[in-house]
Order: sequence, then structure tokens, then C-alpha cells
Amino acid sequence: MQAGGPNEICLTYANGQFEPKEPTVPADAPLTIRVKNMEGKAIEFESETLKIEKVIAANSEAILNVRAMKSGRYEFYNDFNEKARGFVNVQ
Repeated sequence: MQAGGPNEICLTYANGQFEPKEPTVPADAPLTIRVKNMEGKAIEFESETLKIEKVIAANSEAILNVRAMKSGRYEFYNDFNEKARGFVNVQ
């Protein structure tokens, strides 16, 4: 789900999964990622390739700012549940 424009995405974490799983954003522009945790326990949103690591409390949200990126596929996951994974597609 795009939110606020082409350089902002909104990810929702519920039922142990992120949605959308593979959002697409333009390359060579800074990115804002809004992560809404709908679960009753904290998550750790992490991406080694995006250089992000953020604990997000239960039933809350975080806004993360990411540097401009080259085209590619950047993985993210919940470090507390590594089966919950997705990718930011940068084109």
C-alpha cells in the first residue's frame, strides 16, 4: 500500500506477517517507511541492506527514514519472527 506519495510506503504487521510483502518505490530518492505493528507484542523491524533496525512496541507505529537507494531488491524482516519477511523493490 503506497501512502503519502511515491517515496513513502506503509507496512502493516499483523498475524505474524507484513503487508504488503513487496512494495515498489522509485530509485535514487530518499524513502520514508511507516510500519504499523497491529500485534499484541513488540516486533523488531530489521533490514541489513537498508541499514535499519527498530523495535516497535505492541499496537504502535514507527516512521523510518531511509537514504536514497539504487535499483534493487532490499529484504526486511521481523527479527523476533524471522519467517515474517518482505522486500522493498527499488526501480
